[in-house]
Amino acid sequence: CAALQVEKGTLTTRVEELSSKCQTLELERRNLEDFRQRYGALEAERDGLVQRVERLGCDYAALERDHCEVSSHARRALEAQAAMQERHDQLHAQASERDEAL
Repeated sequence: CAALQVEKGTLTTRVEELSSKCQTLELERRNLEDFRQRYGALEAERDGLVQRVERLGCDYAALERDHCEVSSHARRALEAQAAMQERHDQLHAQASERDEAL
C-alpha cells in the first residue's frame, strides 16, 4: 500500500508537470498565432507600400515627360517671340527709313 502511495504521488507530480507544460505550450501557440497575424498584416502593408511606390514612380516618369514637353514648347515659343520681335524691329526700321526718304 505504501508503494502504491509513492507511485500515486509520483504520478500526481508527473500529471502536474505535464499539465503545466500543456499550459505553457498553449500560451506559446497563442503567441505564435498572434505573431502570424501581425506578420501577415505587416506583409500586406508592405505590399501596399511597394505598389504605391511603383505607382509614384510611374507618376513621376509621366510628370518628367510632361515637364520636358512643356519646356520644349516654352523654348519654341520664346524662339518664335524673339523672331517676331526681330521682324518687328526690321519693319519698324524700314518704315523709319521710308519716312525719312519722303
